[in-house]
Amino acid sequence: MLIGASGLIGSQIAAALAGTGSAVMGVARHVHSASRSMPMIGWLVADLGRASLEDWRDHLRGVDVVVNCAGALQRGPMDDLAATREEGLKGCESV
Repeated sequence: MLIGASGLIGSQIAAALAGTGSAVMGVARHVHSASRSMPMIGWLVADLGRASLEDWRDHLRGVDVVVNCAGALQRGPMDDLAATREEGLKGCESV
């Protein structure tokens, strides 16, 4: 599972992993355009600012490795820095 797979860094890692034949599940807040540009990986919609422990339990079922490439450069209407960097991933760590 690659969290932030539609971003600048995450998309490059997703493409590289998919190129090795690895099964990649990309996680992003908005996956519509990402799924068109990278149809070779699976996609899961998740907003780190709102994902609960139960959400992560469901999302991580059967997952062997999680790579976190989620990021935000500044706080704004669409990005909550604390949620992206800390709060939203607490559920992921607990599973």
